[in-house]
Parts: sequence; C-alpha cells; structure tokens
Amino acid sequence: MKTKQRLFFTFCLLLLSSFTLCHGKEYQKIQLKENFASVEEKANWAVWRTDYYICTEIAYAKSIGKTPFDFSVFVGNHHSWEGIKGQDLKPAVQVLYGLIKLYENSTFQITSESDTLR
Repeated sequence: MKTKQRLFFTFCLLLLSSFTLCHGKEYQKIQLKENFASVEEKANWAVWRTDYYICTEIAYAKSIGKTPFDFSVFVGNHHSWEGIKGQDLKPAVQVLYGLIKLYENSTFQITSESDTLR
C-alpha cells in the first residue's frame, strides 16, 4: 500500500512542478504570412512539390523492385478519367471546380472535346 501512495505522491509532485515551471514561460507566437509574392512563385512552389512527390514515389517503387514505368502504369490506372465513364458530367465538373478553388484568380480553357467519352 505504501508503494502505491509513494507513486501517487511522486506523480502529483512531478505534475505540480511541471505546471509551476511552465506557468511563467512565454511561448513564441507563430505569425503566419503569405510566402508567395506572385502567382508565378505559387505555381513554382506547386511544381516543386509535385516533382518532389513523384521522385519520392519512384524511389519507393524502386525499393520494392518496380521500375519507373511500372509506377507510371499504376498512376495511369488509378488516376484517370476511365472511372467516370457513364456518370454524366458531375465528376468532371467537380474536379474542375476543385481546380478553380485551388487556383483562384486563374483562367481555364477547354482546348478539345470528344463525343467518345460518354
């Protein structure tokens, strides 16, 4: 029984001392700021992040015995318009809306269209 009391007392003492030590400290307030002075800088950052993720994913594929070609086939099979065939325009419009919200103040132009993807 005394061991439990000692452990409880030690725990309470440690808890009290940590509150006492932390109470008087001033913590640094982090000021968030916009890191991009222009749309071009924002675009360059997005391209860099995309390149970084692609290189990381290719390195992972190689580590499990796959080739960059295998990785590109995987990406093509899992991230394509194939999954929205026959679902009308709703999924495509949702993707475009997401891009518009992601890149506000940008313009989009449809450069081609086809009747074969219905």
